[in-house]
Amino acid sequence: MDPKLTDEEKSHVKSIRSKIQRARQGSSEEIYGSEDYWKHIKDELDGQGEVSSIRFRALQRGSDSTDPNFEQAAEEYMSQQERRNAKRLSILEKEKIFKKRNRVLQLSATTNVTSMRAAYVELLLSIKRKTSRQNQSNFSRDVLKAYGGTTRDSGGLKCFSVMDGTWQDKAQFVAAHIFPLSLGERTMEYIFGPDARYEINSPRNALLLPEVVERYFDTHQIAIVPAHSDESEVRGWKLFIIDKSGLWNRRICPFVSMTFSELHEQKLIFPNNFRPRARYLYFHYLTSMIIHFRAAKRAGVVRSELPDSEWPELTKAWATHGEYLRDSMIYNFIQEMGHDLPEELKENAMAHRVAIRSNSEIEEIGEVVGSLTSSSSVCPKRVMVPFHLDMLMSCMPFD
Repeated sequence: MDPKLTDEEKSHVKSIRSKIQRARQGSSEEIYGSEDYWKHIKDELDGQGEVSSIRFRALQRGSDSTDPNFEQAAEEYMSQQERRNAKRLSILEKEKIFKKRNRVLQLSATTNVTSMRAAYVELLLSIKRKTSRQNQSNFSRDVLKAYGGTTRDSGGLKCFSVMDGTWQDKAQFVAAHIFPLSLGERTMEYIFGPDARYEINSPRNALLLPEVVERYFDTHQIAIVPAHSDESEVRGWKLFIIDKSGLWNRRICPFVSMTFSELHEQKLIFPNNFRPRARYLYFHYLTSMIIHFRAAKRAGVVRSELPDSEWPELTKAWATHGEYLRDSMIYNFIQEMGHDLPEELKENAMAHRVAIRSNSEIEEIGEVVGSLTSSSSVCPKRVMVPFHLDMLMSCMPFD
């Protein structure tokens, strides 16, 4: 349907479109992430929304609200508005991250390493999205091979499901990074030390997970923590639902009654002795705890809804296995939340610090932050490779 604009509206729309064009041109000329860049991006989006609203109001004047064509146009208008609102929130989030990134880089010109470390930790906790890479097919192939490979039967290509130890449709699983791909190799090396170099796309930094589990693992609502194992040399792992207020009673998909609480403490079953590195899972766990407690604090909750009775078990599980993270990272993780974190968690974290010293840590952090290519932080194409639990197979969402 073509709306009939008044002469005044036509003039107004023409003026707005000129502003949109100037904003588009301005954003292309500015340095990505600069203050003026974000202003131009938001001006362009606001202009598009204003033009759309003018045209829709004109359409309302000249249409019958019961006309199916008008109803369709109204639905499309609302859909466009929702997409623009989502895009604006995304822009604001990226702008916030860039400001934190620039704060770290500004501190690199000083000698205040303590402030720079704190700013760097705050930046890391803000970056949640993965970025796409050209070598994802190789990554998926290597992860599949490490965790049992594939087999073929009359039902098609299968892979081993660590969720229940059965062979399931390969197309229903994701090769999931543990340490986020969006943080990059240099960040990984800084946090864990030189021997973590080049491991960001290694199977040691990955698991094959059902897409629905991977999604909440990626948003730190689910963690994978040590489980008691009968094997003396090979560690066991289990799922742990962190966000009990958000996930505990939620059905895993709309068509079955199974909830995430039924996955809580489900032990993972592996086809061989290959395991992900504990330190990467520990980093994910510790980050998840901080994000969880921070959210609880914002909501006015002093302590999380995680039952205190589970803390001793978690502390014991993580307490006996090695050094994981650079000590300065541990210190600033704890400082970030202070007294809001349970003492058991703080003590546990301190027990897993690694003393990594550098005479040029300020320059090192500056280089690491400079390597973060936030301009390419887009929603990734999921690395679909291989779920298990037959009752969920028919209703899982896939990209």
